[in-house]
Amino acid sequence: MLDSQRSAQLTQFLRELRDYSVHYPALTHTWRFGASAVWAMRRYYALLAVAPPSTSIIEEAYVEDTHRNIDALIVGDEPTRDGERGFWYNAIIMRIDALWERLFKLALPNGVECSGPSLYALIQARLNVLQEEYGDSILANARRAVNQLKHGPGGIRVQQRGGRRPSR
Repeated sequence: MLDSQRSAQLTQFLRELRDYSVHYPALTHTWRFGASAVWAMRRYYALLAVAPPSTSIIEEAYVEDTHRNIDALIVGDEPTRDGERGFWYNAIIMRIDALWERLFKLALPNGVECSGPSLYALIQARLNVLQEEYGDSILANARRAVNQLKHGPGGIRVQQRGGRRPSR
């Protein structure tokens, strides 16, 4: 279950999304990314509370868990808790990245393309705030994870998986 502070923040975020969806209906698919990210977070944290992952990383355990998950899906069973938790984590990170990119691009003139660092700098300049360097930002970390999920044959690098080891 979500802790009360996180739950309150997510509920407030959903209320804001609801207001935006009324005032800016043309961006409905953007608001859907935001809402589905919250849904994925709630599912992830619910699974995390039931079965916390191990703190050691053993890559071979992912191979075994993958086999169990494929075999379960073949016969119509549910995946392992780690498999499902991984699914929801991936759903969260992909949706947050898509949401940020769509929202940040609203600040760009039509037709202007921007890389992650340039987009991040533009947003900071527009908001007149000084944040951490792009490479240390949560935006950069999310983009790295998303790019590893999308383009890396091994997915997110073992060192960045947060100490998870599959268990049933």
